[in-house]
Amino acid sequence: MRIAFSLLLVALAGTAAAQTARPLSESGTGDIDGSIISATPSDPEAAAEEVDLPGDDDGGEPDFYRIRVGDTLTISVLEDPNLTRTVLVRPDGRISLPIAGSVLVQGVTPEDLQVILEERYSRGFQITPTVTVSIRGLSGAPIGDGEAIEQTRFFLLGSVPTRGPIQIVEDLTVLEALMLVGGPTDFAAKDRIQVRRIDEDGTEQIFLFDWEALEEGRPIENNIDIQDGDIIYVPERGLFD
Repeated sequence: MRIAFSLLLVALAGTAAAQTARPLSESGTGDIDGSIISATPSDPEAAAEEVDLPGDDDGGEPDFYRIRVGDTLTISVLEDPNLTRTVLVRPDGRISLPIAGSVLVQGVTPEDLQVILEERYSRGFQITPTVTVSIRGLSGAPIGDGEAIEQTRFFLLGSVPTRGPIQIVEDLTVLEALMLVGGPTDFAAKDRIQVRRIDEDGTEQIFLFDWEALEEGRPIENNIDIQDGDIIYVPERGLFD
């Protein structure tokens, strides 16, 4: 009886050893309750949605505005308001500023220009100054979806730092237009500045503007708004002026 019971235990042990599970790395499947077990997901797309895969977004860099010739920039220095300037980007793509000197800005973003100017201005400060660059006026070229911005075009001639056509997208007075380019030069006849305007009937009007009144603290006359096509002429002073 004991021998028969021992033989029965040996037989049961051999059957259990034969039913060892296969590793997942082996090919084939196991059958449990009629279901097929597989190492491959049944819905690969659903599995991918659980992971932030590279290429889910376009991956492109956001578009930043880059400064163009003819743009008007306002440069502010927090630590020294006297350095604040509104300047025009010249045809050579540069602007001129105190301390910073001549700076190439064409193709540069306003944010990058802030970093450039902070480095240049730091030569005259014990600390790195805080510079802000803002776009006051665009050159008038199409932007965004291609729709052109309404603009006013006027001309500066004579004894001024920047000559030629200027395009703006906001109203300016004669005083503001001259300040835009740094004012008349030291050789200008500042009390005889002319604003020349052609009416629709072809008649020319001439308005006289006295910059010296501003410098001497007197009331300013004829500080009119600039209109499209106006010419601001700053004559040079004579030998005995």
